Amino acid sequence: MNKNKKTEKSKYLNLNDNIRPRRDNKYFLKHRWIFSFIAVLVIFILSFYGLKNNQKTDSDKIVAVVVEEVTDGDTIVVVMNGLSQRVRMIGIDAPESVSPNEEENSEYGKEAALYTEQRLSVGMTVYLTFDEERYDQYGRLLAYIWLNENTSDINYLYQFQMVKDGYAQAIKYEPNTKYCNFLFSAMEEAFEKQNGLWGTEGFCADNH
Repeated sequence: MNKNKKTEKSKYLNLNDNIRPRRDNKYFLKHRWIFSFIAVLVIFILSFYGLKNNQKTDSDKIVAVVVEEVTDGDTIVVVMNGLSQRVRMIGIDAPESVSPNEEENSEYGKEAALYTEQRLSVGMTVYLTFDEERYDQYGRLLAYIWLNENTSDINYLYQFQMVKDGYAQAIKYEPNTKYCNFLFSAMEEAFEKQNGLWGTEGFCADNH
């Protein structure tokens, strides 16, 4: 009698041993897609915010370069990472002085170029920051030029100084408009005070 009970108990235990693994496998199979979905979602969120941070870091990056040549009022050549790179200043437009079309060049352009030559001398270290677009259609690097690493002070922005002194106009080229308000305010001040080229009757009449 005891032997039969022992046998029945043994069968019961064996039966449970067979059932439990199947129950566990069924549970994990049923919910595996939930764990997979959560894992994919977490990876996507981390990647998205990582990409945003990288883009922000790239836009706010400060690059030290050396002035190699002044092309005209708003374009210079710098040495960056050992290579020469033409830089077009974002947010301003100076009169032409080296255009292939001679009719576009003017004495105002020569004055603007001289202004830049005197302030961004060859061999001088300046600092570049960037906006939404990195290059223009001519392959020139689009940048803000700073005279100091302190890019939180607008007075160290070369474009701001040039516009404020009246040797370039503020101009808005979407989507590169980070300092647009500062530059247009500086231009209005230059015009009111007749600074630089604004004190010349012909330039003032043509450009305001």
